[in-house]
Amino acid sequence: MGSLPGDRPILYDNQRTIGRSLSMLASIMFGFVIVTLMMWCGRVTANFAAQRGRSRRIWFIWGALLFPLFPAQWFVLGLLPKK
Repeated sequence: MGSLPGDRPILYDNQRTIGRSLSMLASIMFGFVIVTLMMWCGRVTANFAAQRGRSRRIWFIWGALLFPLFPAQWFVLGLLPKK
């Protein structure tokens, strides 16, 4: 009896598959944390801007986009005159 390609069992590399799924899970969790942090920074900046008489929407966007420089938005808002 000859060996046919369909007769051999299919071997899967489970360790490689598990490693890929864990790295994908870590990437998704990291992205979720970053988006949550962006939303929080945008909201805090927007609330501070509203207290200073500025547009809440625009400062929410600026606060979310510039979240790595979080206190910088407050310095800029502090230097701007109240409306």
